[in-house]
Parts: sequence; structure tokens; C-alpha cells
Amino acid sequence: MIKLMIKKLIFCLVLILPLTSLSAFEKEKEFKSLMKNYLIGLNTKDKNKLSEICSKKYMDLLQSNGTLKETFKKQKPVPPEKIDFDIKVQKAARTPNKFFVNIKDKKDDHYGEHWYVVNLKEKKYVIDDMVFRD
Repeated sequence: MIKLMIKKLIFCLVLILPLTSLSAFEKEKEFKSLMKNYLIGLNTKDKNKLSEICSKKYMDLLQSNGTLKETFKKQKPVPPEKIDFDIKVQKAARTPNKFFVNIKDKKDDHYGEHWYVVNLKEKKYVIDDMVFRD
């Protein structure tokens, strides 16, 4: 009897695990798309595009401390298809629908210490802040 229950449990796990990893894969693709659109918005100096991707709080912070203006000044035009990067995603431990996203240029050896805080708001992921983490 116990052996049969264990076999059924293993069978269920075998069916469920691919679905959970697919969901994680889809989520990572969604974050990569979000970050690519963010980088394209910075590259093209498109505040409207950035305001669709970032929360109002984060946009206000970037504008009030001059970061957005400084970033726009430093940007050199890059075709969107040449923007390529790796992504690392960590789920926040205590807050549902909150993630930390780190990106790095494919040419770099390691990720930086800047992490974007991404929240799910109204069925859409938005960049809500940037924090320093090791």
C-alpha cells in the first residue's frame, strides 16, 4: 500500500516539475524582455517608453536626483538588436510578486552589485527601484 502511494507521488512529481520549470523559464523570458525594453528606452532617451516600464515612484526618483538626465547624456546610440545581456533573477523571500533582477553585458565576467526591484502591479511587471546587493 505504501509502495503504491510512493509510486503515485513520484509520478505526480514527474508530471508537475516540468510545468514549474517551464513557468520559471517563461518568467525569466518576461524579465529579460522587460529589461531589454528598459535598456532600449534609456538608449533612445524615450521617457514615454520608460514610464511604461518603470513605476511612477522610480521615474520620479530618477528625475529628481538627476540620474536620468545624466544617463541620457552618456548614452551612445546602439541598435536594439545589438543589446545583449545575461540576466539573474531572485525572488524576494517575504514579499509575493517581488523580484530582484541583475543584468550584465555578455562581455563582462561577473554581475554588478546593482539589482533592479521588479514588482507585479496590475498584472504587469514594472521596475520599482534599484538597490545595492552583494
